[in-house]
Amino acid sequence: MTYILGAMCPDGVVLVGDLMERHPDYSVTYHPKIQRVSSGAALWGHAGYDFCINTYNTEVVNAISTRPVTVETLPSVLNEIYLRLLGLDRNRFEQGMEVLVARNWRESAQLFCIDGVQGFRPIDTHYGIGSGREHISIQVREKIKPSSTM
Repeated sequence: MTYILGAMCPDGVVLVGDLMERHPDYSVTYHPKIQRVSSGAALWGHAGYDFCINTYNTEVVNAISTRPVTVETLPSVLNEIYLRLLGLDRNRFEQGMEVLVARNWRESAQLFCIDGVQGFRPIDTHYGIGSGREHISIQVREKIKPSSTM
């Protein structure tokens, strides 16, 4: 199971997820990871099938190493890569991967979601991607208040 939550807070934006560790005996361990997006930085997290995530990560690394990518342009670059992969294999990537992008840029924290159903869009409060999102999002909606800080 992978679940990533992005949440807007009055003092910034945070991504919370589980970090999956694979062991030689094929067992898997999950560790919670909380990451506050510091000023002038951007982070992204994704959930989905290994093939989709590995392909996406390879494309992101290629893009970052071959052209200038800034905190300002990162969300659009990540979306561009997702759309290109979606065009190559719609069935696999439409249902096989979701991306959350968080950035803290020019005194403004922002959160975006990219997926094959609704495309690229800003998120105003909080959003979860991955397995179990419906169940967990209901619990989060009850606990997160607009005044909650990181």
